[in-house]
Amino acid sequence: MWRNEEVREFIDWLHEHNKAKPFDFRTGFYGLDLYSLYNSARAIIEYLEDVDPDLAAVARHRYGCLSPWEADPAAYGHAALTGAYRNCESAVTKMLVELYGNQQDYIQHDGERFFDASQNAQVIANAERYYRIMYYGSCASWNLRDGHMFQTLQNITAVPRPVFQSRRMGP
Repeated sequence: MWRNEEVREFIDWLHEHNKAKPFDFRTGFYGLDLYSLYNSARAIIEYLEDVDPDLAAVARHRYGCLSPWEADPAAYGHAALTGAYRNCESAVTKMLVELYGNQQDYIQHDGERFFDASQNAQVIANAERYYRIMYYGSCASWNLRDGHMFQTLQNITAVPRPVFQSRRMGP
């Protein structure tokens, strides 16, 4: 929804604008939604390649459960609920738990990148669940999505400012 030319131009402008500002007066731009399931998986694997290559291999395998559905993640939810495909909940939840289990080591290596990786792991866990429950036809999927966005906002505002550095958005 926001990955368009106007937002890219805004991010480029914001990056330049922030260069002239003292760190504590810079403005950030953060995504809150859970629709970046596969970009989040790639980001976690890239992060783990740097800090824990063994766990990166595990992540690649666990998140691989969702790979067949990259073009249409909603189809995963339908297939998982009807039994046509295995449920990936356990695999993505284990990944989230292991990432948090190694939190102390990873934060010492690079706290900012750990925060990004942990948020991405939460995106994957919540998105996997979102795509499974959206077929129930209730408001549960919207409540999950709204809850995810609210929790993300709380996480971003709770982190001390020095953890965040000026970054450019990827292509």
